[in-house]
Amino acid sequence: ASPWAEAGGATPASIGPRDPLSWDQAQWVQRVLGYTCGGAGFDFPGSLNGPTAAALAGVWVLTLAMCVLGTKSLKWTLYVTVPLPYLMLLILFFRGVSLDGADVGLKYYMLPDLSRLFVDARDERTGAVYPAAEVWLSAVSQIFFSLSLGQGAMITYASYNPPHYPIFRNVLTVAVINSGTELFGGVCVFSILGYLSKQKGVPVQEVVAAGPGLVFEVIPEALAMMPAPGVFALAFFVMLLLLGLTSAVSLVEAAISIVRDELSSMAPRHAWAGRLVATPGALPSLTCLGLLLAGLAMCGSAAADWVDLIDGFISNYLLTLVGLLEFVAVAWVFGTRNMLVVLHARTGWRPHPALPILWKYVGPALLTVLFVAGVISSIVNPPTSTGWALAIGYLLVLAPVAACLFYALTTRAPAPTQPLLHHAASMDSEAP
Repeated sequence: ASPWAEAGGATPASIGPRDPLSWDQAQWVQRVLGYTCGGAGFDFPGSLNGPTAAALAGVWVLTLAMCVLGTKSLKWTLYVTVPLPYLMLLILFFRGVSLDGADVGLKYYMLPDLSRLFVDARDERTGAVYPAAEVWLSAVSQIFFSLSLGQGAMITYASYNPPHYPIFRNVLTVAVINSGTELFGGVCVFSILGYLSKQKGVPVQEVVAAGPGLVFEVIPEALAMMPAPGVFALAFFVMLLLLGLTSAVSLVEAAISIVRDELSSMAPRHAWAGRLVATPGALPSLTCLGLLLAGLAMCGSAAADWVDLIDGFISNYLLTLVGLLEFVAVAWVFGTRNMLVVLHARTGWRPHPALPILWKYVGPALLTVLFVAGVISSIVNPPTSTGWALAIGYLLVLAPVAACLFYALTTRAPAPTQPLLHHAASMDSEAP
């Protein structure tokens, strides 16, 4: 019997290609009628998933608690989230490289197809085109995300550092450890992918799709082959939750700091701004509530489409554009000369003469080329055929940039302080 008949209704005489179906109905249609069913899309978002929405609310409650408690709560969380991922990576490494077929995955990882950097690829089965520009943009977005560049988190946390902190040494340490961890993590994941490739008899690239599938399919497969797999799985997903929480807190704190600074400057003229800043937990509560409501769009049947849309436009376009504008702001507006003075005054470090050239010309030129190539690629091969969803994607990129430009053009920059002017003069006298 069909799902409609089991529910006491009549089986439809015909089913259209865009008729929304439940899971049971979709399975019956595929099995009996031989149809291929896709998930809900932007035009058919479906209903809100209660358990997912409840989990999202729980995560934001934890995020709010950590933001209200301040950096002390984050410090204690980091005692767990820093060593635990490395412990899990070591476990996955030794288990992964010992699996049958690990060499297949490692060969695929260590010997990539370099032609993808310059030549577009086409999927022969689906006809989908994967532009070469997307490979470069994905690499840029990966390093932007992993180092929290262009998101305000680094600047926010750096503001808590004492004067004359060893910034240069810390920057190099973080960058090297970050890239090393990513490369080591690739060994762990691709050794498991090689095993799954051999078990399923398919190429490595077809084992699982990139993204959440790596976390929720590949790694659990390796953990299931451990002794006491439940313990390892619990530790892994608790670690994943804590990593997500610390990332969310860093991004939310950046937004809260900006709003708090602006409201504090408005307080002498507007009493409500002063009250909002003075009320404990008010700004974190409003920020987390707004982000929770925005996140509900990703708790429906079309969640995967929304995640792909938002992640694609923010990571590939917005962060690249923000990075470009930061180069312009530092090197062309604030000036490389002033930036060198600030660095020397705060750290005692004299940057290499080539560094201002990178800030002023090389960095902006590379990001401009990548951004323009990405936009052209998205126009030729749009990520979705739904016009209004595509408009939202572009709005996510343009609205923040427009707001920043408006603020920059309507705000008068402060004059250099006397200590900086004095330090600039001393630098000139010390120069060879």
